[in-house]
Amino acid sequence: MIIKSMPRKDKSFWILVNYMLKNETVCNGEGLFYKNLYVKEKECVIKEFERNSGFLKKIKWSNYFYHEIISITRTDKISNKEQKDILKKIVFFYTSLRSEDNLVYGVLHDDKAHNLHFHLMISANKYNSNKRHRLDKSKFSDIKKKVEYYVLENFPELEQKSIINSKKERIVKNNKEYQLESRGWTLTIKETIHQELSLIFENAADKETLNTLMKQKDYQLYVRGKTVWVIKDDKKYRLKTLWLIDNFNTLSEKIQQWDWKKVSDNLIMNEQEKFNRWEQEWKLMSEDINDRKKQANIIRSNHNKNNFYLKKEYKFKK
Repeated sequence: MIIKSMPRKDKSFWILVNYMLKNETVCNGEGLFYKNLYVKEKECVIKEFERNSGFLKKIKWSNYFYHEIISITRTDKISNKEQKDILKKIVFFYTSLRSEDNLVYGVLHDDKAHNLHFHLMISANKYNSNKRHRLDKSKFSDIKKKVEYYVLENFPELEQKSIINSKKERIVKNNKEYQLESRGWTLTIKETIHQELSLIFENAADKETLNTLMKQKDYQLYVRGKTVWVIKDDKKYRLKTLWLIDNFNTLSEKIQQWDWKKVSDNLIMNEQEKFNRWEQEWKLMSEDINDRKKQANIIRSNHNKNNFYLKKEYKFKK
């Protein structure tokens, strides 16, 4: 099961509605979904969304509505009609968590061979409200997990795989990459970068090796605060969205340990050199002291001899 959300920053309600209703086979009562809407006709639905959006203040780059998709894979265990009925229950459960008081208009599409999916148009604000109802990424992620758990527990006959709650690392793809993949692209740009950087992080043992391998593949690392980016062809990619931040942290710890060992070895070598130099200086100083003692003894003995002869000569004169 897949849940996607795409914000719209203009009042292009009619464009989305026309796209949702492009397939006439699904435009019957069973393939439509309404929430907080008291009109059923296409034109009336569009006008109601436009009227409700009129309560919102015009703020640059703010959202007016959302285009969301809920998709399930087809199964042979139950009939096509039963699958559609269950999908509609899933949509009801999802919208009760995600947008209880918002306007919601949905259309079922069954034109794909391997899946059934609902297209939803959800207003950015609640019914007749002047405030935008915004969900941050963590809350939206929690809702998706709850919906998936609800499907797996209550509808095992759908044979859906656990994707959202799975701990398996998945590369985050944007809408353009999903579109390219659906048209036959087997490997996206992010997946290619993920593979190449994984090998680089595995083979790098120190900073010099890391820099060399990165240059060979035309990569550059860029760190701002706690966020780590990689630059490729003048485009920046976050290691977090590439699911490589753990690999990078492991490599950083390994490099730091290696650098600390190198520093420790240098400190030990420096201390040893200092000790050897001090020992050598002490030997030289000791030798110098001994030489000075000998010279002093010679001078003292000569002085004593001279005094002896002077005393004798003095007595002789007397």
